[in-house]
Amino acid sequence: MTTEGAVKECDLRDPAPKKYEPISRALSQITGTVPTFPGAQSHRREETVLMSTPIPDRKVEVAPFQVTAALCTTTVLIGALVDGKPNYMTIAWCSPATHSPPSFMFACNKTHHTNKGIFANRNFSVNIPCVDQVQLLDYCGVHSGTEVDKAHLGHSFFGITRTAPMLARCPVCFECTLTHQLDLGVHFVIVGKVEKVWANEDIVERGPQGEAIDVTRLNPILFSFCGPSYRSLGPAHGTAWKTAGDYDPARDPAALATISPAPTPGAIPHPHPAPPKAPVDYPHVDLEKCLGCGNCVQGCPMSLFAQGGDGKAIFDTGRIPDCTHCHHCKEGCPVEAITFSV
Repeated sequence: MTTEGAVKECDLRDPAPKKYEPISRALSQITGTVPTFPGAQSHRREETVLMSTPIPDRKVEVAPFQVTAALCTTTVLIGALVDGKPNYMTIAWCSPATHSPPSFMFACNKTHHTNKGIFANRNFSVNIPCVDQVQLLDYCGVHSGTEVDKAHLGHSFFGITRTAPMLARCPVCFECTLTHQLDLGVHFVIVGKVEKVWANEDIVERGPQGEAIDVTRLNPILFSFCGPSYRSLGPAHGTAWKTAGDYDPARDPAALATISPAPTPGAIPHPHPAPPKAPVDYPHVDLEKCLGCGNCVQGCPMSLFAQGGDGKAIFDTGRIPDCTHCHHCKEGCPVEAITFSV
């Protein structure tokens, strides 16, 4: 990889005609490219591309799936009415999507039973449990609604959506209508507009700008693939949009000490190998029990499973380090044919 500046020619498109603007914006956000529409005019320009400098000594290469391990995320219970009964699934990858209209987005494996109710009723709920309810949260993650009746988890109530059950024992419940869904590999990414928010009175803070949920009183459960484990909020380390103050990188010794070295034409950086790891457990398939249903093939986020000629599941032992230990394969197996061991 060279470290010199280079010039390349790019084919760019004028903005799409007004009638295509909503579609253009949506596609651009998903694909990162500017789509071609009737009436868009093409032109060319030169663009300077700055190539990277050598990789710093203290950086090591890690597997791409670490995108899931690098962040702690608020873990929630997504509720939906499935076959006329309330059902809840545990979701770690959930986030606000927009302020206006207020919306949630989350990613869920395609095999989840709750998906059936979300797509049938076009709505769902986002329920945020507190740290005292960690067993409830984990229970909903390791048991599917196909095997247990989650209507017995506690009182479920309904708001204006009529068919999005909310678990009353959770401190905060959002009822949402389904607005977007994206088919992304082994996951669906689902977006819903928040219609109503219901919160326990003791976690609501009333101020000059109205009512707000106090996250420290809520004390939500955070999920980390480190372990994997459930965690809680730590202390605050600053006030957002104010802590920067008069910070100036030019006067920051740490910034000055880590400025990239001058580019060296023709330099080819080689990533440092990751340090050796201790033996880890990985999925083992009991072929006597395996039904060949393919749930593990669909559920694995790293595509580590395949089906043999007889339909039985096969785990790729050559890629053991790529296993995220999400246990989707184990949880999705209807006959408990998958276990984890070294």
